[in-house]
Amino acid sequence: NLAATGITGGNLCNAASREARETFLSGASQKGLALLEYGIKWLLEKHVKVTHNLVMAMPRHEAYARDVSMLAELDVVEKSFIDDWTASFRKDYSEQLRKATLNVQQAKILKTLHGMENLTTKSSLAYDLTSCADIPGAEGRDREAFPACKCKSVKEKLFCGVEHVAERKFNAMDVKELIQCRYSEPYCAVNPSKHDLRDLAVILNPNPTIKCDKLYEDLVDSAV
Repeated sequence: NLAATGITGGNLCNAASREARETFLSGASQKGLALLEYGIKWLLEKHVKVTHNLVMAMPRHEAYARDVSMLAELDVVEKSFIDDWTASFRKDYSEQLRKATLNVQQAKILKTLHGMENLTTKSSLAYDLTSCADIPGAEGRDREAFPACKCKSVKEKLFCGVEHVAERKFNAMDVKELIQCRYSEPYCAVNPSKHDLRDLAVILNPNPTIKCDKLYEDLVDSAV
């Protein structure tokens, strides 16, 4: 890893990604795997035991419940089922851990989605406008009924996302039909707010520029 040797020769990004993967797989992730495997096996044993007792408590199975030989064989089958299922879980979870450091963007996406909750703009596949108060910063006009609305401040205009779509006074239903407002709720402001999908779009850029000196930390953080 320190030689930074990849299939095309020396490469700092290759060294960082290899080291991040080995660090992640040799550390707490393996302890977490052992803990989860123990928990899954314990849970399966509890469920199988409860199911076994319920089945044998049924009147129609009274004869089976007294058959010592059959019960002994059934115990072997149940143990085999638990062992096989636990081994399958370990194999599948290990595969997920192996792939965990491959997605450098995952942590950034989650962080951005969390931050979207507090932004002014809001994207939605459908939203309702039944009054001017449904539009942040807007109010009804003095002499006209809804959908005639206006921004509360004389300095404000109407935006959808980052697009200026109307002046201070506007018709709410006409605005909702605009392509810019199809999935972004309108709001009044002096300047446009940052659109809630802009940061996410940047993260999902298929051609991101990666700084190799920071790749190790990004990969480990993303995996965790």
